[in-house]
Amino acid sequence: YFSLTKNQRKEARATEYQRSYKRKDIIKAIRAMSENSMENRRNKAMISLQYFCGLRISELRTVKVKSIIFDEDAENWFVYVSPKDMDVKFAKIRHAFFMPFENDIKNNILEWRKELIKHGFKDKDPFFPVIPNQFNQCNLLEARVQKNEIKTNSTIRKIFEKAFVSQGLEYLRPHSFRHTIARWAERQSPEFFNAVSQSLGHSHI
Repeated sequence: YFSLTKNQRKEARATEYQRSYKRKDIIKAIRAMSENSMENRRNKAMISLQYFCGLRISELRTVKVKSIIFDEDAENWFVYVSPKDMDVKFAKIRHAFFMPFENDIKNNILEWRKELIKHGFKDKDPFFPVIPNQFNQCNLLEARVQKNEIKTNSTIRKIFEKAFVSQGLEYLRPHSFRHTIARWAERQSPEFFNAVSQSLGHSHI
């Protein structure tokens, strides 16, 4: 019967090098994003959260308002990734802590959270809701926020693509942010890298 050698099995499991953005390019794209509409502020907060936490795309799409939590002991924010509230791979619960990155980009996330609460969003409502454009009585186009989550991952990918391509940068899928974070963490201490790996929810990044 047909069987593989040990080296052949290793070769079969090997993956291609996963390309990722440099942090400076992510920062550039986020800071260039407009804040002149609720939809734009949502999109800016979305990419900012991915930069800080490196969620899987289905997790990012299904984050809830209550998922964003402040840990007083750690003095840091995190996303409570739970299959009860989000679309989570392998149904694993984890704490996706905010990385110690730029405060102005973190504020995109926290200000968006405040805006949602101001609009009456509750714990179980989506953190990145659908915001359709509609014509009002004066025939002007305006955005109306809905308490419905974005239905497809392709919608998320299009938001990322627009933000990066508009800055003359190549589009890489949102998942690549996980590699950006892991490679940055690798240059810190081994203990820190292990903590970040747990935060990302993966043994192999």
